Amino acid sequence: MNAEEYKTIRQAHKNVFGDTFDKAFGSNAQAQELLTVALLYLSRQDHEKSKPLLDMLESMAESAFDEASVWYFKGLSYELLGDEEQMAEYYEKVLDSGVDLSVSLVYTPYYRSAKLNQKASKPKKAVYYFSKAMEFFEGRNVTPATAKAVSQMLYDAATVYLYMHDYENCEKFLKLSQDFSKAQNQQRDYVEAILAAINGNAQKCKEIVEKLSNDTLRISCLKLTEAILSGSDLHYCEVPQDRDNFEEFLAGFAEREEFLRNQIVLNNAETVEKTLSGVLSAVFDYVNRAVECEIQMNNDIVIVKCKNYYIRTLKKEQEALFSQISEKFPNWKFISVDE
Repeated sequence: MNAEEYKTIRQAHKNVFGDTFDKAFGSNAQAQELLTVALLYLSRQDHEKSKPLLDMLESMAESAFDEASVWYFKGLSYELLGDEEQMAEYYEKVLDSGVDLSVSLVYTPYYRSAKLNQKASKPKKAVYYFSKAMEFFEGRNVTPATAKAVSQMLYDAATVYLYMHDYENCEKFLKLSQDFSKAQNQQRDYVEAILAAINGNAQKCKEIVEKLSNDTLRISCLKLTEAILSGSDLHYCEVPQDRDNFEEFLAGFAEREEFLRNQIVLNNAETVEKTLSGVLSAVFDYVNRAVECEIQMNNDIVIVKCKNYYIRTLKKEQEALFSQISEKFPNWKFISVDE
């Protein structure tokens, strides 16, 4: 590329990534050129050409800022590839470095890490990173593009609070989202309808649903809100379940209790976790997801933490079974945890 094209590409990268691009390798013209070309390939999703350049740049880093910048771009590369594990690893390295990368709000690693944890059903961690992303935004100029991005971020945070049953914060962040963008947002209306259903306001819920012009969204919203209003939605309601299989679980646990404990003593806790996860997932099969378990020892007491994913029905049913386990097996303590 000629000098003018190079200048244009660098300016385009700076517009998107701010100082994270502009200040990286500030005293190394060769490294700046490599980074410019690497991001050009990255924008074209040509990872075979961008990856070796980013690897080379990581070894050329002369400061913590240089290093954090490369980690950020590597995280973005893996995000575009759909490799969420590697993406999370590099974004975490950026955040743990303590380096304040100045990129646009949409591209800040805090926001991207929040979305990653939201998708992974880790809402507490997602809320933490959303709060850090909001701190990043404070004091910065609000352009129309930034306002739209902030509005989306606040909406995303509201949906996490909804998932966690923190309805007060959900309403608060929905309102803040609307303050930054007055444009109609049917996803925001969708959440408003769910809140109305949770509050038992069937009329308001109906009015919102009828205004949704997107057929797919309207049908989905209608189905969910009707389930909430009728008390049959597993996540938002405590729906009574058949507990006949509790006795079967308890009988099977009695037969294998000594074996399971011995496996823990032999440092095979992971095997026991998988075994209990499989059995409990069968007991609570109506939630259609694995009940993940984690084992800890407290003297002679085996503590088994089982996820309920904020599903209110699952939490209630777990607590009912776990109380029976405590009565029959005092050296075991099963706990229902949100995440």
